[in-house]
Amino acid sequence: MKLQSISNLQELIKNLKVKKFGKRGHDAAEAGVGNGTGGKKDTSPEVIKDGNKLEEITKNTEKKEDTCDEVASRSWWLYRASMRVVSLLETSCSLWGRKVASSPLRAVLISLLVVAVLGLGLLRLDQEQRPYKLWVSQDSDFSKVNSWKNEYFPNKFRRHQVIWEADGNILTARAVKNMWRLHNKIENLQVVVDGVNIKWQDVCTVVPTLLSDVSDATLDDYDTTNATYDYDVEIPQNFSSFTWNNTSTLNWTSFNWTSDSVYNWTAEWEDQEYDYAYDETTTEVLPGEEEWLTEEERKVLRAVTPEIVQSVREDYSIVMTKPTYCRELASKRQLCYETSLLEVWGYDENVIMNLTDRQVLEDVNKAFMSKVYGYPFESDAYLGGISRDSGGRIVAARAALHTWITKNQMNKTMVVDVGTGEMVDTEGLAWEGALVEAVQEEDIPGINVHVHAAYSFGDVSSKTIIGDIKWVACGWAALIIYVLVTLGRPGPALVGLFCVALAVVAAYGTCSAIGIPHGPLNNVLPILLIGLGVDDMYVISNAWKISGNVKLLERAGRALQHAGVAVTVTSLSDAVAFLVGATTKVPALRWFCIYAAVGVMTVYVLQATVFVAALTVDQKYRERKNEDSMEKTSEKRKKTTLLSFVMRSYANIIVLPWMQATVLVAAASMMGAGIWGAVSLRQEFSPIWFLPRTSYLYHWFQAMDKHFPSDGELGTVYFSNVSLPRELPALRNLAAELRASPYITRVDAWYSVLDVYLLESLDYYNVTLTEDVLHDALGIFLHSKSGAQFNNNFLFEDELTCEHPAPPFSTFKINFQYERLEDRADQQAAMNQVRRIVSSANISGYHAVWAHVYSQWETDAAVGSELWRNLGLVACVVGIMTLLLLASPRAAFLVSLCVLATLTEVAALMHVWGLTIDIVTCIALVLAIGLCVDYAAHVAHAFLVVAGSRRQRVQAAVEGVGPAVLHGGFSTLLAFVMLSPSDSHLFISFFKIFIGVAVFGLFHGLVLMPVLLALIGPEPYPDYNSPPLTTVHVVTSPETPRMKQTIRVHQTLQPKMNNKEEKEAAIKTDDEKCPPCASQPDHDSHKNTSAALPEVIYGMKSEVLVSPILQCENNAIKIFVRDSHRRSCARRRSSSSEDKNVTEYERDNFGFEQDT
Repeated sequence: MKLQSISNLQELIKNLKVKKFGKRGHDAAEAGVGNGTGGKKDTSPEVIKDGNKLEEITKNTEKKEDTCDEVASRSWWLYRASMRVVSLLETSCSLWGRKVASSPLRAVLISLLVVAVLGLGLLRLDQEQRPYKLWVSQDSDFSKVNSWKNEYFPNKFRRHQVIWEADGNILTARAVKNMWRLHNKIENLQVVVDGVNIKWQDVCTVVPTLLSDVSDATLDDYDTTNATYDYDVEIPQNFSSFTWNNTSTLNWTSFNWTSDSVYNWTAEWEDQEYDYAYDETTTEVLPGEEEWLTEEERKVLRAVTPEIVQSVREDYSIVMTKPTYCRELASKRQLCYETSLLEVWGYDENVIMNLTDRQVLEDVNKAFMSKVYGYPFESDAYLGGISRDSGGRIVAARAALHTWITKNQMNKTMVVDVGTGEMVDTEGLAWEGALVEAVQEEDIPGINVHVHAAYSFGDVSSKTIIGDIKWVACGWAALIIYVLVTLGRPGPALVGLFCVALAVVAAYGTCSAIGIPHGPLNNVLPILLIGLGVDDMYVISNAWKISGNVKLLERAGRALQHAGVAVTVTSLSDAVAFLVGATTKVPALRWFCIYAAVGVMTVYVLQATVFVAALTVDQKYRERKNEDSMEKTSEKRKKTTLLSFVMRSYANIIVLPWMQATVLVAAASMMGAGIWGAVSLRQEFSPIWFLPRTSYLYHWFQAMDKHFPSDGELGTVYFSNVSLPRELPALRNLAAELRASPYITRVDAWYSVLDVYLLESLDYYNVTLTEDVLHDALGIFLHSKSGAQFNNNFLFEDELTCEHPAPPFSTFKINFQYERLEDRADQQAAMNQVRRIVSSANISGYHAVWAHVYSQWETDAAVGSELWRNLGLVACVVGIMTLLLLASPRAAFLVSLCVLATLTEVAALMHVWGLTIDIVTCIALVLAIGLCVDYAAHVAHAFLVVAGSRRQRVQAAVEGVGPAVLHGGFSTLLAFVMLSPSDSHLFISFFKIFIGVAVFGLFHGLVLMPVLLALIGPEPYPDYNSPPLTTVHVVTSPETPRMKQTIRVHQTLQPKMNNKEEKEAAIKTDDEKCPPCASQPDHDSHKNTSAALPEVIYGMKSEVLVSPILQCENNAIKIFVRDSHRRSCARRRSSSSEDKNVTEYERDNFGFEQDT
């Protein structure tokens, strides 16, 4: 039966008053019907009692009529939409549950087969560890320029460094002797590759030495006047700077002739007209400012620093003929390139092993030239944490730098270095691994030795994945134990956990099959999925318990019907959060979100299939063992479970006024602290954070940042197909604009130094610069002291030699250095300004700017903007879903308020725990919305589906869904707390954030939400399409979605009904157990108003059983409940003709349709 409209109720009340008490008023007895009084007032006690009741009902109805109409008009459309969605979900889930229960074995086998097929995609699993592929958008300017750079400027060198860090002073004889031992160890290091022994000499980069005999060189007997510089290889630059991907051009500090400190060489040539003799301490006029220079010459010299001008003037190649200089260059000896403090003593073992602490300090302070290579030596470039006395002399240092440089042999077998993304030869890669192992064997008391090889990032990243597995296993083990203890069904519990494992395999296989790489963020996915899977298991298991002692197919259908909405909404909310996150431009984050979305939905399907099948099989086994029925077992557990008792007591306490005041004050205080912490939260990201805190590479970075901080980030401008020398003026203007930028401290443009070189050279002075002259000058310039540092700035089509003009080239670059920028806004401004300068340059061909740090700066910008976008999108989508399924704007607003408070306080917790806004915390915060909304939404929904006063409804809601919400929050807490011992940034971040989500989410869901509902909670659900749902209707009529919901409310939210009340109030279908209607066999009996009906039906007061929109008229409906009960009983007793008369009477007089 169904009530046609709300007006039917009003009409019903009027009909009842007329038919039962006459036209004179509500206090008159029925005239001439059933008692033969012919319109006389029936003054029997029962009639008078009912008359007084109806008078009170009528008054209450008139007072509340406007309120009910207002609620109805405001909520009707939302409620109707919600009911359609809920009805569709419940019907679909019920059919699926019945289907699974009808053949559980087949359902399991099909599921396993599907997972196996999807798991085949693991054969295509691609683990991506290259930083540029993980953390930088492939559509960004950086990625585009980086791809171009890798093609035209592959890195030719690979650098490997060791930091010697002392507890006190590293400048001791003991420390230097240990450096010498390590030097010998690495020099004799061998590794076998394809049956060939590879030594240091086979992989090292060679550089020329200016000394004729390295072993005999001393500071006293070295004659600088007879020295010539030999630069037939590329000269590294700025060696002390380091970037995490090791793809920059090597920068050797002692070869950095553009530095602030340049060694003065005096060239005395007796047979030359010019005598270059400069002394910085006595020269009054800076180089380039002499009065005899023309304005054009001064302009050329002002384009570089005075130190560069001084360095060029000291270059012997400008005063020697080209053949003579090149012959001298070719005669010089070449050595493997290794830099360290040992250069002070020329790698002389006898000297080093006899050093004293005092001698070490004296030699370091006196050294001005390498006794190995003959190049200028600066102690500051090799020492960190330097202490000086009042005279500026070094007295101590905390750290020393030791460096080895290997060459990338392009003619050998090449593989990809997973850490840097570079192509590297297999021999060099194997030697790097042996280097790391050799250094890690060093164990020196009081001295820490930190190593970093070019391949270390990939090496540590690979080991990190293996190390993370143990913490994932710990989380799984903790949840397995917890579920086995609390779920109560060991068999299905293990099957449910196995479903999560299958979901992981299916998700990984599916995504791998469609070509989505596996990134480091995916390591936390198994923990997320088991947390969500366990929540689904609890919801389905609880629905199974309360589904009643019915046939197995019916029970499975009811269980999924009851649990379907909650599980579906939870899974969809999480999947939507991940799919929104998948719109990010950061590849690693996008891949993780896609994997997670597929995993969440796979868990949902498997739990609704395989887990339900396991429950079905388990139930069959229990029935065969003659165990107690489900209803009896469930009722027993309700009475004996400690958690239920605690929740019942807590529900009574939370509605007390003093407790509500305390909660509101506490919530306001937490919100205030949360706002402070959220405002203080800063944004910062570095790929180095993904290194384990215990890894050797992380320790190296820590020591490097502490003792050798960078002066500023390096950048490069690349050019291709530029017409030279025609466009040299435009290139000079570009360099001038870069120098004028407030963010740039130095520009190293080869053509600026070449201009000075040509101006000072005897061969090219006043010579018109044509293309032939340019190539001829470049040939010797790039082999000179002045230009050797630019050797790697060109991509020549042939081998470069000193004697011949430079080969043709179409691609080149220039370098620059930023000032030290700490503020993120300054970093973005500096990057954007340089890009504007380069892009607006009036230069033909390709020209673009690139810097290692741009990858980090671009990621920072992307994370900052995408965080707010993703949070907004997820909040809107989840908010709409919550509004649609709750069908109450006020309830949805209160849920959103709790979610907002939870996120704010989690952000404050992040600030307190030292986390920042980065890629990991970004996705964790987005996911937090989908998780914390469940806590408050479940309580709000339970509050809406039960009638009564706000206090009573809050108590019923907390007592009914509180245990399930608490189980869900605690399982999340337990899963992530097991990650706390990990030293992975990923696991630590998720641990800290989801601890906050669980704790604050439970507080707002089980503490603050009940208080808000008790104070300003919305009215119960309106119900326009269903009749008042008494137990009679459930027994005699097919169940509608709203009826089933009311049954569920009765079973879960009315725990105060005891067995005695239920047995007394239960309505039986046999004739012997229908005493209230035994004397009412025909429709005339409905006219008798003297029959009494118990106040409690089926263990609940009639007003609680009434659908919520009719609660406004609950007193009036008592009469309808009574008559409906009598009518149902009468139908069972009557014959078919009598039943027809009864139903016709009901339709004609009460406006109800016949039951179907």
